[in-house]
Amino acid sequence: YISEAAGTVRLTVKRLKGGLDPAVLFFSTEDGTADAGFDYEPQSGHLLFRRGDKSKDIKILIIDDDEIERDKHFTVKLMYPEGGTLNRFYEKVTVVIVDDDLNWFELVARQRLYQVIEAACTVFALFGNELYMRYAPKKYDVYLDAITMTVFCFFAFDIVVQHNLHRSYKCSVRFWLDLIATAMLLPSVTFIFEAIVASAPEQVVSVLVQGTAARATR
Repeated sequence: YISEAAGTVRLTVKRLKGGLDPAVLFFSTEDGTADAGFDYEPQSGHLLFRRGDKSKDIKILIIDDDEIERDKHFTVKLMYPEGGTLNRFYEKVTVVIVDDDLNWFELVARQRLYQVIEAACTVFALFGNELYMRYAPKKYDVYLDAITMTVFCFFAFDIVVQHNLHRSYKCSVRFWLDLIATAMLLPSVTFIFEAIVASAPEQVVSVLVQGTAARATR
């Protein structure tokens, strides 16, 4: 892995045996998701190991830009050894260029206001509905529904933010927990709950009734 702002990446090729005789090894770069000439400068050539040489470096220029993009990669291949043999496990190496430009999602997530809103929404999701059911009259249900839908939209947006910030997020347990927790807010909305009660099996309704603090009895 190399930062886009690093300028160059240095790959070291080591000679493990036979250092008494000269040897030559050829190399070339190959595009992956990174494009030669746009993300890095393509290279090809040979490495000459003279008598006693143990290592040689390949230097590749990384092109820095201000474009917000996903990490990209390209491959460096070693081939056609002369005066030695090439370990097949090291015939190629993948270089990942890590974008160093702050994307919009990262800028949003770093804002203090965003973090405060996230904390407030979390507290509401945990305790808001139950407290409302206990202390507020039914005529204010429309306000609770509006707040619940707002929290739902925020959590859905936060899932998108986390997906764009962390490559492994969508494959993690946290993603599924966030998705389930967000979806479970919807039955707290009056018209959605009433639609479920009218059409869903009794077992499903029973679970939702428990999860929405006995809304059906109010």
